[in-house]
Amino acid sequence: MITFSDQNAPPEPTEDADFANHVTFLLGKIINRCLSVDSQALTALEWEDMKANLDKWRSSLPSSFDTIQTPGLGKQSSFPSIWALRSWHVSTLHYYHTAMGIMWLAQPAIQPLKALQRINEMECLRRKLEYHATEICALALSSDSAPVWVNAFGPIAFCSPWLHNTQKRVEMAQELEKWGKVTGWPVSIIAEALSPPSNTTH
Repeated sequence: MITFSDQNAPPEPTEDADFANHVTFLLGKIINRCLSVDSQALTALEWEDMKANLDKWRSSLPSSFDTIQTPGLGKQSSFPSIWALRSWHVSTLHYYHTAMGIMWLAQPAIQPLKALQRINEMECLRRKLEYHATEICALALSSDSAPVWVNAFGPIAFCSPWLHNTQKRVEMAQELEKWGKVTGWPVSIIAEALSPPSNTTH
């Protein structure tokens, strides 16, 4: 595990590359704190501080990171057509959405919940996770850059199980297989996890 110390944190971002480096640092800290086998559950204060850092980063992004939506102009897809100005902007946004997914999973319960409250909370969490998974997949699908695909394999592997739409899962699995052939990366495990069982009728 790589150690991420606040003393080694990147300076406050001003250029596009700074924002990319900064979210990589934030994601690394979040992974270490939340996904380590031996890590304790986050306290409410810890979670709020980490979430605030992500929110601050997101709100300070320059307009060059704004995504472009072109419904109906790209290839036919069950995902929205979302583009970024440059390929490394896509990877930067992938890291942000991955970090947000982890944060929602790690959010501590503020108080004990009744059954109906728990159902509502679970549905709210499902929608949040599916939103970030959809953004990650849509950005990768709208790109024709092999480096983007390679950088997307990790975020897709982590987040794509939150896709509940069968058509989206099948499309993503098919695209992953294509990207794997182009890049030479072993992605069959990710694709197989998204594919429905062969004996299932749709």
